[in-house]
Amino acid sequence: INKLCLSAFTMAEALLVLGIIGVIAVLTLPSTLLSYKAAVYKSSLKKAYAVLQEAVTSMEEDTGVRITHTKYPCVSGDSDFEKVFKTYFLQLENCGRRSCVTNAIKSDESTESGALSDIYKTYNGASDAYSNYFDDGQLIMTSGILVMIESCSLGHNFLLTVDLNGISNKPNKWGHDLFTFEINEDTGRFSPMGVAGTQFIDEDTYCSSTSDSNLNGIGCTGKALFEENYFKKIL
Repeated sequence: INKLCLSAFTMAEALLVLGIIGVIAVLTLPSTLLSYKAAVYKSSLKKAYAVLQEAVTSMEEDTGVRITHTKYPCVSGDSDFEKVFKTYFLQLENCGRRSCVTNAIKSDESTESGALSDIYKTYNGASDAYSNYFDDGQLIMTSGILVMIESCSLGHNFLLTVDLNGISNKPNKWGHDLFTFEINEDTGRFSPMGVAGTQFIDEDTYCSSTSDSNLNGIGCTGKALFEENYFKKIL
């Protein structure tokens, strides 16, 4: 018994050990939470990428033609592409053209290129985001991811923008929880915006901490998908 008592921790030693464990926990918890949050964002973006890719591929295989403005014209803002594309999703809500983010369109404010959003910001938060790319159709997937379609801008490719956690959850910034993909009209290729061959590849303008462009962040999708520590750097 005496030997057991001699080998046991005293109360002071036990408290010291617990104190050290507590300090370590306090020091490491922020990093652990950051890693977890970054992993959630990355996982959600990868899921959105996969689901959109599958929808685009299935749509082209079923129709037997490439997705083009000739095949899917717009009449008075109504998009034939939107109507067909939405059938390839399990939807929590079909938002029509833009009912899910009706308040996100500033009809009385514009830049040289179009309307601005009163919900979404650019990558660095310096400007309201260009919102004309969000308003040709919207839906909310069963996962909660909001999908916004741009299919009526002749001269541009088809754009698909996702809000990974919905408009009710911040940060609502391009390149943070808002990401854009592209369907190339000439090749039919579906790509994350910012990779070679997409429209917005100038990183200094479209994925920059200093750019004042209303499209800043639209070109961050490729980086967010393929750079290992992308989300850790911005959270």
